[in-house]
Amino acid sequence: MAKEKTFIPLPWDTSEEMAEILDANFDYQNNVDFGNPKEFTDKYGQEIYDKTIEIFKEKWFANLGEAIEYGFPSFEECIKEAQEKTDA
Repeated sequence: MAKEKTFIPLPWDTSEEMAEILDANFDYQNNVDFGNPKEFTDKYGQEIYDKTIEIFKEKWFANLGEAIEYGFPSFEECIKEAQEKTDA
């Protein structure tokens, strides 16, 4: 016979605290790296490369920030779903 799952709701402030801890320690790996920047710099120069990457990073990270804030699941949602799927 399969063991029944027991759902025990966490207090709102506990799941919020758990989410804050996970969020504060999560490494999003927001890196902008290129496999062969020398190909660009040899042809067009370091200065235009550096400025282009600087501008790209500003726009890239702004878009990522919005996606993370509005488009990704929150840790709190994941904690609640995990709790529902966990055998107690």
